[in-house]
Amino acid sequence: METVLIYAVIPFIKIAVVVLVVLLSVAYATWLERKLIGHIQVRLGPMRVGWHGLLQPIADGIKLVIKEDIIPAKADRLIFILAPFASMVPALVVFSVIPFGPPMMFEGLLRWVLPWFLDAPAVDRVVQSGIASGGFITNVNIAVLVVLAISSVGILGIILGGWASNSKYPLLGALRSSAQMVSYEVGLGFAVLSVVLIPQTLSLVDIVQKQQEWGVWFVFLQPVAFMLFFICGIAETNRLPFDL
Repeated sequence: METVLIYAVIPFIKIAVVVLVVLLSVAYATWLERKLIGHIQVRLGPMRVGWHGLLQPIADGIKLVIKEDIIPAKADRLIFILAPFASMVPALVVFSVIPFGPPMMFEGLLRWVLPWFLDAPAVDRVVQSGIASGGFITNVNIAVLVVLAISSVGILGIILGGWASNSKYPLLGALRSSAQMVSYEVGLGFAVLSVVLIPQTLSLVDIVQKQQEWGVWFVFLQPVAFMLFFICGIAETNRLPFDL
């Protein structure tokens, strides 16, 4: 029972919570962006749906769900449908190795809930395993490489979408966009490498702990790398002024 809890049930609950929080945060980050842009341009932004437009992301989500999916007549239907998932899934999988809290973040919660199902020694083993009680889904000792590798896989979704349309113009656009993303990933890699050299570890959990122990964020030790990462990150996500 405790093995199932450690390696299946609790990680699955963490995954569900992380996916839900990420999707909701993205939805309301777009709302906040629209409000800020509106105030910058001396207008109100979303105001119609809910108080100050707070329900606008939900309305937009419903609209996207019920909209018709138009697939070109000569397109490869299966690949055309799967291409967006090939870009979205890697973006969500990256969060599996990102620490959101300390190693024993959920110790108190587990010691309160698990006694209803397990005896005291089993509860101690589950808590001390670190996998269940940690503020992360999994602690990988090469998490930095995992993030860089998985984030690169999302490029395949763009290429597949352009190729599956069976038209030369979407394919050329997909190749251009993927080439831009690959080129800026080089800068991202160098920026991340400079941070890895300070604590001399590839584990994101250890990197966070080193910052806590030393009492300083690495962004202040590597400001040039931070600016490089920031600019390349904007270009990687095709935001202004790299959205041409």
